Amino acid sequence: MAIAVVTAALKSRLSNGLVAFGNVNVIAQPPDKIAIGENEDGQINLFLYRVAPHTRLMAAKPIGLRVKDEPGALSLELNYLLTVYAAQDFQSEILLGRAIQLIHQSPVLTVAELNRATQEFQGKRTGQSGSGQRADWIEEVRITPQFLNFEEMARLWSSLQARYRPSVAYQASPVVIQGKQS
Repeated sequence: MAIAVVTAALKSRLSNGLVAFGNVNVIAQPPDKIAIGENEDGQINLFLYRVAPHTRLMAAKPIGLRVKDEPGALSLELNYLLTVYAAQDFQSEILLGRAIQLIHQSPVLTVAELNRATQEFQGKRTGQSGSGQRADWIEEVRITPQFLNFEEMARLWSSLQARYRPSVAYQASPVVIQGKQS
């Protein structure tokens, strides 16, 4: 559930920060599933395109970083493609700039944000406002921009079988998957 919670927390931050821009829908869908018509409102898509072990943190774990010390716990790096879809002239550039600004101003998902997103996510899954389960994130998740050169971006969009749109890549880490289920 940790991967979904990080995506939900990022989506929530973007949605809340774009309220002043009117009807902007923040979604988390594969790019090939998104369509926009001539008169539709702008959309920002947060697509998780890669999940990998957080090798730097795993190598440094004996030094005493705050990863939960449970057998089988795994620290991950999540790679997102933030893409803007808009029908009006310059709207995609404006929305992309604002989304980048929101993440740059606060590049960390705090423990409180992640716990709140966990409770909301669990509530949506159970149909209740809260699931009663305790959210116990112990690590903040840092969001860092990732430079993809033209070839890497072209390969990514080609593999997604979708038309290229203005986008930027981010990495979220560390995201800890617990070794045993509580």
